[in-house]
Parts: sequence; structure tokens; C-alpha cells
Amino acid sequence: MDTRKKSQFLVVLMFLALSSFAQIDPKKEWWLEEPYRLIQTNLREIDAKDFDVDVFVNSFKDIGANTVLINVGGIVANYYTDLEFHYQNPFLKSDMIKDVVNRLHQEGIRVMGRFDFSKLNETLAVKKPEWLYKNLKGEEVNYNQQVHTCIIRKYQQFKSETSDELFHRIHDLIKSFGDHIAICTYTAAGTDFYRKESNSHGAIYNDLPRELESYQVVVLPDISRLSEGQCAKLDKYVENGGKLLATGFTSVKDENGNPIGKIRLSSLGVNPEYKTFTKEQGTYFRIFERDKKRLANEIFNNLDLVYAWEEGLFCKPKAGAEGLLGYIPPAMIGPPEKTYYTEVTEIPGLIFTNSGKGKTAFFPFRIGTLYHHTRHYGHAALVMNTLTNLLAYQPDIVTKASPLVEISRQKSKDGSFEWYGQLNHSGQLGNAFHEPIPIFNTAFTITPEKNVKSVRSLKLKESIPYKKLGDGRIEITLPTLESFDVILIEN
Repeated sequence: MDTRKKSQFLVVLMFLALSSFAQIDPKKEWWLEEPYRLIQTNLREIDAKDFDVDVFVNSFKDIGANTVLINVGGIVANYYTDLEFHYQNPFLKSDMIKDVVNRLHQEGIRVMGRFDFSKLNETLAVKKPEWLYKNLKGEEVNYNQQVHTCIIRKYQQFKSETSDELFHRIHDLIKSFGDHIAICTYTAAGTDFYRKESNSHGAIYNDLPRELESYQVVVLPDISRLSEGQCAKLDKYVENGGKLLATGFTSVKDENGNPIGKIRLSSLGVNPEYKTFTKEQGTYFRIFERDKKRLANEIFNNLDLVYAWEEGLFCKPKAGAEGLLGYIPPAMIGPPEKTYYTEVTEIPGLIFTNSGKGKTAFFPFRIGTLYHHTRHYGHAALVMNTLTNLLAYQPDIVTKASPLVEISRQKSKDGSFEWYGQLNHSGQLGNAFHEPIPIFNTAFTITPEKNVKSVRSLKLKESIPYKKLGDGRIEITLPTLESFDVILIEN
């Protein structure tokens, strides 16, 4: 195997991803140019005893994966290491990771290595107590001989500064082998792209993948931790014409998580002072008739209430800002004869304002978390119509496809092509995954970057007819969607 292919090893820290499908040829910044189908697997220590590389590799080939995420080190090093404080897998019989990487590369499959530093083996922990987390009683947390490492608030600032420096050093080293190597970590520092664990709650970073001003809308979903500099940057973005959607407790803590007690984004159209309300059953927001006219969607014709069953803020709009929805204090939830409310307040559940040349909309409660738990269509409709009608966001993709179809988009840097990945989630039932039900005639309207030369399905391996609508948009209908597909548009 040549050196170019050997160096196609992606560095990754605590990362979970998904996506689509493509064939692999080494090229510069392939992660921006090609769709990819990534599978994550976690090797157990005992797997090293009788590890069969062929079985491992063939399992990924069978499902069409072209990128694989493997736990390489951190809690357990699955390779030979001379580092004193890196716990090596005691069952290693060969250089397992090296063998896996070589075999996967032979099959044209890219590899990402996962490192998790959240825990430390107890044999090493006793030698480095300063690395460990301690609770209020001064006790360490030892779970099956794995000791939790330190995540204290003040440590976050130190970690951020030092880790960014290290990530840039890692970046320079890896890029010295070639620009075709992608670097992906959990932070924006020194990376080509970055992700978050599916259950993590992160903060906004200064080293964004693109300049902030290049985004039509910036969404801050309950981002409580923000530095003064980040708040100022976001306010300036709105002042210059940007559009901002925020929810929950956004900006009420500093970057280390220390409570400030004020809403520090001045562009949100509310006074800094606030009071809080707790998650309690029997609380709602009333959708007034005036709100229905502003949100302008027929879905609200027969909808007067949505749950407020989450934590949130009581805040007062500034002069010139518009308050929508009305908070309903806790009412009885049983018996049925007593289940009704008697009071509707003017405390808003949505604040909209024009700020400078831009616009902001603020849901002062955790509407995203609430939707995650209840999946009520009313919360989804509030968010989507706030984006399209209040913030005047014009999406490049419009579809009436089933809600079970997930659509993603990727453009090439030179504008020669773009693709639309489609995932069919109909096979998901709770935590189980089954063969999906085919979905027929999935139609969507898009605004391509340039004039379209061809449209084809990479899964069906055939051309797809399309209709020009005369305003720069085209309408596409995919005849059959099995588990997934990628629509390639060449310009």
C-alpha cells in the first residue's frame, strides 16, 4: 500500500455521525465533495483475543459502508504504545488497529479513529489524582475500575485554551502528509469539520466552519454558555442583517457555565432580567388569533394550545418587540371533570423583533427538548413558521415528502455538482430497526447553484426527470426510495 493511502487516517474525538453512500477515490477535501456512509463500532478488549480482520471488514462491505469509525485509544489503547499513562489492551496479540486500517484501505474504505478521555484505568488513576473528577464530598467516581476524569467548571477554560493549541499542532502535523487527509474532532480548532455526540450539549465556538455572516439564519438551541465576545459577535451579525433564532436559556451563563442571571444577547428583543419557571404538568401556551395571522399557516386553524411542559424564562419584551403566545399557569390535570384552565397571561412564549438590519425570534423555553419528548406537531409548526414567516427564511429545498424521509444536501466547492441524500426512516420502530417500507414518488423542489445538466439517482443508477419552474428552481420526483438514495445534480 502506498504512503498516500496509508495516511488517509482520520483523527476523531468523541464523535458520532451518519450519512449516505459513495465510491471512494483519494482526493483533497473529499469530506466536502462526496456523500459518505459511516458506521461506528466499539471494539471490546476481549475482541483482541481472536480478532478476525476479514470478518470485521466484510461486515462493513456487506452494508455498503465507505467510512468506518473505530475506538482506537483513550480508555483503552488497541495498539502497542509506550506512553506511560495510556492503558494498553492486555489482550493484544498483534497490532490490531494497524491490520484493520490496512485491510479497510485495501477495500477503499476510509477509517476514523475514536479517542475517549472521559475515564482512566484505576491502575493509572492512583498515580495521577490531579486528573480525576471529585464530587462535593471529595470522592472519586470509580465505575468497574474506570475512574472518571475531571470536568470541573473552572477547568473548562483551561481545557479550551490548551486543547485548541494542541489541536492546531495536531493539524499541522497531519496536514504535512497531504491536504487530502480530513481531520475531524469534537471542536472546531484545527479541524476540517467537526461533530458532536448525539446526546451532548455543547457551546458555540469562535472557529466556525464558515464566516458567521455567510449564514442566512443562525439557530441557538438553548445555548446557555456564551462568552461576552461570542454574544457581541452574534449581536453584530444581527445588526448587519443576519437572522437569529434562539430558544431556552441562551446566553444566561458564561463560557465556563457560571450563571450570570441575565440574558446577554441584546438583539433578542427582551430585557436582560428574567424569572424562571419549572417543568410542570398542566402548563400551556395559548396561541392567540393575532398569532395565527402572524404565523400564517392553516395548521393553526384548529390549534389553540401547545404544551409549556419544560423549563423556561419569564421575560419582558423591549419597546418595539412583539410578544406572541400567552403563558397559562399550572392547571389541574385530573380528574377529567377538573381538567381545565382559568387564566391566560400575556407573558410571551415567543418574542420577535427587528434589530438593526436583521431580525431575531426567541422562544424563552426549551421548545426543542419539549418536542423531542412529546413529538407534538404544534411545537414543530411554531418553529418552522417562525423561520419562514417571521424571519423570512427562504429554504432552498421544499418538499411534501413523508416526515419519515430525511433529506440532506452537499455542494461541491467549484459548483460543478451538488447532491441530495435521502434516508427512509420507515423501518424504525422505537429502538428497533427493520426493513423500511418503500416510498414512491417523493417530490421536492430545489434551487440549484447553476444551470442543471443532468439529474440521476446513485442508488437506482438511472437518470431522473426534472421540471424547470422558470424562477431558477427545479422540481424532481424520485420514483422509488428504499432504505436510502443520493440524487446527484451536475451543473
